[in-house]
Amino acid sequence: METSEALRNRIRAAEEISNVFKTMKGLAAVHMRQHQRVVKALESYHETIDLGLQVALRGAPPEMTQRGRTEHPGRTIGVVFGSDQGFCGPLNRELVARAHDWQRRHGTRESDLAAVGARIVDDLEEEGHALLDAFPSPTAPGGIGRCVEDMLLAVEAWRAEESVARVHLIHARPGSDCSFRLVEVQLLPLDSKLFRALSRKEWPTNQLPLLVDERRRLFSSLVRQHLFVSLYRAFAESLASENAARLAAMRTAEENIEERLSELRQTYHVHRQDGITSELLDVTAGYEALRGKSDRRIAAERDRKIG
Repeated sequence: METSEALRNRIRAAEEISNVFKTMKGLAAVHMRQHQRVVKALESYHETIDLGLQVALRGAPPEMTQRGRTEHPGRTIGVVFGSDQGFCGPLNRELVARAHDWQRRHGTRESDLAAVGARIVDDLEEEGHALLDAFPSPTAPGGIGRCVEDMLLAVEAWRAEESVARVHLIHARPGSDCSFRLVEVQLLPLDSKLFRALSRKEWPTNQLPLLVDERRRLFSSLVRQHLFVSLYRAFAESLASENAARLAAMRTAEENIEERLSELRQTYHVHRQDGITSELLDVTAGYEALRGKSDRRIAAERDRKIG
């Protein structure tokens, strides 16, 4: 059986681990809320871009609304958004499984994947994937813009040098509380159905907008913004989901360590009580032995006097 000192050391170690989990849980909650606010802000920005496209496409020639269509038989690339850090539960495992499923459905080669995040890069390479490209994951909302710009440059290089015609984004989207779900978003080619729908959509107010810029130039600028915000949203949703998964994992870990602490404390108290009981029994036994010895001496002295 362990000594009381050994049990105290184990309890102290478990308490330190519990404090680490609590700190990580707090940080994950803060980061999750930061990225959720970014996602919320992007929704309004995306609506604004759609309104601009609606203006540019009103009365536009048919070839503009068909811009997203492509018959190019080039490669299809899937970009998997994972994590740079660990302790995020099953997130990366589920993303690897979705990447396998995506390749099976699209019939792509092993190299037709790119990844965001050091952890998911390692996981995919362990599964035998030779990635077309790998990108770091931003550590804060302020770093997303730079990562988006780097990826857009990479996409242009893929199209020019690797015959890439289609790019799909595979990432997690945050749900309620600490949940998430995996989604697939088509980045390229652009959705021609969306353009046709916008060209026919009624303007939300009775104040019709006036097109003051050259139509094609405005349309091209808005398309670039559309691509930028689509990638930005994928990064932000992925980071929010990563921290949601980490928060859930830390909650589970904290509950487990608290249960273990409770067991250790109970064992320590039982061990301590057994020690106290043993010491009391020793004292009692010693007292009884001394009292018996004294009684025998008194009896012997009495017998001597009588004799």
